[in-house]
Amino acid sequence: MTEIRKVKAYAIFVPTAQKRKIVINILKNSNFTFNLSKVPEYIITYKNPESLLKGISGIKILRITDRYHNILLSTLNGLEEEPVKKPEFKPGDFVIIKKEGPFNGMQGKVKQIVSEKVVKVILSVWGIPHEETFKFEELEKPENFLS
Repeated sequence: MTEIRKVKAYAIFVPTAQKRKIVINILKNSNFTFNLSKVPEYIITYKNPESLLKGISGIKILRITDRYHNILLSTLNGLEEEPVKKPEFKPGDFVIIKKEGPFNGMQGKVKQIVSEKVVKVILSVWGIPHEETFKFEELEKPENFLS
């Protein structure tokens, strides 16, 4: 006995950028709700677009059934990792070193942002100012800093 699967979405395969623009315009003009996938050749819609797009050669419409819905859509839309929120440091900010080693747990003051990933920090080592370079992920902003 074959199992009947409900179609949950449609993936429209559009092989060229020119045809992609045409398909997008047709969908927009017909008030279709659609998503552009991370894979540029595919457009996702939850309404059947076959009657609208039957005159366009080279495109294919894939019916996404409930069985493969999550897998296929996550592939086409790209499995996005949780964005790593890096702290925004600026010169003068106080920071705590969380890098393993002799500076772990020490507090310092941001001197300079060297690049998108590197910060220069002034630490006090036995009362003497000491400049050290750290990566963003090796630092954290203290929640309550008492100077």
